[in-house]
Amino acid sequence: MTKIISTRLIAIFLSFFLSKYIYSQTTQDWQILIANKQYDSAISIIKEQIKTKPTDELYYSLAQAYFVKNDIQKCIQSLDQSIALSNKNENSYLLRAYCYFSMQQYIKSINDYSAAIKLNSSPKDALINRGRLYLIMKNYNGALIDANRAIAIDSLDMESYSFRAHVFGQMEKFDDALADCNRCISNKTQSAEVYGLKATIEFYQKNLYESLADFNTATKMAPNEFSYWHGKSGVNYILQNYNQALDDINKSIGIAPLTNDIYCERAKIYFRLKLYDLSINDLKKALSFNQRSDTATYFLGRVYFDLKQNDKALFYFSKSIEINHTNSEVYQFRSLLYKRMGKNDLALLDNKKERMLNPKREVYN
Repeated sequence: MTKIISTRLIAIFLSFFLSKYIYSQTTQDWQILIANKQYDSAISIIKEQIKTKPTDELYYSLAQAYFVKNDIQKCIQSLDQSIALSNKNENSYLLRAYCYFSMQQYIKSINDYSAAIKLNSSPKDALINRGRLYLIMKNYNGALIDANRAIAIDSLDMESYSFRAHVFGQMEKFDDALADCNRCISNKTQSAEVYGLKATIEFYQKNLYESLADFNTATKMAPNEFSYWHGKSGVNYILQNYNQALDDINKSIGIAPLTNDIYCERAKIYFRLKLYDLSINDLKKALSFNQRSDTATYFLGRVYFDLKQNDKALFYFSKSIEINHTNSEVYQFRSLLYKRMGKNDLALLDNKKERMLNPKREVYN
């Protein structure tokens, strides 16, 4: 199914389109119509011109009109015609690559970016865009190669370093990722994305106070980006700043409420604050998104365990194990529950399973 392109992206493209064509000295009637959002009229004019003399540029213009109209299928069809007439039109490949990306047809998008890269001696932007696709597809080596090529083209462009930092982060090369983040920051690249990435890396490195400071900066720079509030909440949770963690995650939920994991995480905070009813409500809401959430079922077991509602705790612990039998933490608490219920044989069995899965004997709380 075609993914609808956001209004913001259309606006960006239209701005580029206007600056390149509408305000030139060779403005065409159809270009003025597009500027006035009279897309169907513009399309009719271009089609008439194509009947007279079909060229790759006219088909590319038709594709642009369909693009701003958000008719992606016809945009691609027009680009197919443009490329069939000339395989040297870099812009046709770039626009079709973006269309395929919007439809999550990543291989086709990569192929078109690759074709565009061959036609340009300094294809920095296309390299970064192709690299992002490699990143989505977890081809980290491919993404890193493209990031390095982009940096080689323009070693002063911080966007390339920011992208490479993302790649290093996914590869768990955290020191390299931090070096690129710090390079961006030292070059006055005041980007919330850079601070958010740096904070995330510091979180994984367990540099929690540094992470918290950078998440604070990211949330100030981009207060409507839910992931920064989410990350900040996670740091505060580990630091046992539960009230602040709750405030942060509420802001995250206010921006992007429809996720299973985020309700599980708020439920954990409620659990630590002993607000059990609120925790149960969030966990059941999480299960409404995903009935096979081992996290939600496990924590429901934890809540009922603390409330000494043994039958309900047993039901949810067992359900969690049915979904995911590799979580040693669930076996540990079900073992404790069985012991409380006087079922020592079952407690011993779960204890053995927990030891097999958790040989270092990490104790959960």
